[in-house]
Amino acid sequence: MALDVECRGRETNRDRDRRVFTFMMQDGVGMCSLLCSAYFANVYIDEELEEVIGKKFHYAKWLKTGWTHHLCIHDWPDKVAPPGPGFNLKSLGSNALSLLVGGFIENLKNNNTDKPYPYIASWSDGA
Repeated sequence: MALDVECRGRETNRDRDRRVFTFMMQDGVGMCSLLCSAYFANVYIDEELEEVIGKKFHYAKWLKTGWTHHLCIHDWPDKVAPPGPGFNLKSLGSNALSLLVGGFIENLKNNNTDKPYPYIASWSDGA
């Protein structure tokens, strides 16, 4: 799926950043589940993980989801509160959102991978 990182119509930079960040997290969980399924033939993707891969990413449930499925977030900016209880993506300001998605958008636009950005990865061996 191609991701449009430009603002759509009347979409503000903040709204675009929230949309891009949600895509980044959903895509990361989806890729980890596919890699785990390919490596461990008997991996069961439960409803909770399926929901994260699907239309919603439940930030408040991230700690439980991450622990249950052996997932972690790398390169999370120090200046942004991490997902967990009380985390609300909609309450993040423009600066925090820019820290979260800036590297991803810049890498996508410039076709490089130099800028770090938060991503989800498995902590399980071999996945």
